Amino acid sequence: MTQERLALLVRRSRSSIANIEVGRQVAPREFWMACAVALGCEGALLAAWGRTDALARRLREQKKEAQIRQILAQPPSGCVCRELHRLLAESGWPS
Repeated sequence: MTQERLALLVRRSRSSIANIEVGRQVAPREFWMACAVALGCEGALLAAWGRTDALARRLREQKKEAQIRQILAQPPSGCVCRELHRLLAESGWPS
């Protein structure tokens, strides 16, 4: 099926279909449901979307956690409790 034909069936622009196809644009579950119906592969496409969405969510959470850990690993500038922060860091906090 062409991008143009799919775009007509799911009421999107051809450029949106192209951008979603290569990962430049994120589409909601409703888009994938419409595509699944248009392509006649409801089970397989929606299952793949679910796995991909779960992985993307986990990656976002891991990035946020890494950012928080990085911030917590650095003592605040001008803090009078640098020694306490150093001791906590040496003990593995936050782990």
